[in-house]
Amino acid sequence: IVGGKAPESFYMPLDRYAKIIAADSGFDTALSLGIEPDLIVGDFDSSINKAKIEEYEHIEAPMDKDESDMELALMNMNGPYDLLGGGEGRLDHLVAIFALFHKYGVPRYWFTKQDVIIGVNSELAINLPINSTISIFPLSSAKVQSEGLIWELGEKELSPSFMSLSNRNKTEKVSLKTDRPIFVRIDRECFPLMLAE
Repeated sequence: IVGGKAPESFYMPLDRYAKIIAADSGFDTALSLGIEPDLIVGDFDSSINKAKIEEYEHIEAPMDKDESDMELALMNMNGPYDLLGGGEGRLDHLVAIFALFHKYGVPRYWFTKQDVIIGVNSELAINLPINSTISIFPLSSAKVQSEGLIWELGEKELSPSFMSLSNRNKTEKVSLKTDRPIFVRIDRECFPLMLAE
């Protein structure tokens, strides 16, 4: 859980996570959502709950450091991860987040205040209400095939200069195959419906 805008509610079952790490002001987000982190990391320059940090296991880093607070969190993870927060902040922070995806891999799910973004390494099959908005963009470049979209991607090469922006689905089931990591952005209200399938 990192700083930046996050959803006002979190609908994933917490028992799916072996470890919950909050990075700096991500601790504030965790508390606001009723989530108890297993570990808090960062320089704690932006948390409004600094006095409570001592009540949890924590690793305090100096303010002048090479790693961002989010990277400190990722360095303490082991295996696949979901990301909560990190939305609608400073542009340089967003670019830094994408740099970390190159280094540590893409999250399975990334939850921001406005978006749910699914990280896909090879294949994805999801069910969504027909005519949902779906955007597909790669981490670097990727060949992507799709089934179920209005504008199908038949081995389409997506890159930072070409993505499938505001595509829509013509069938409830949407399937994607990719040769490299991609992100699939769906409407936030569609995600709980997708989980219920």
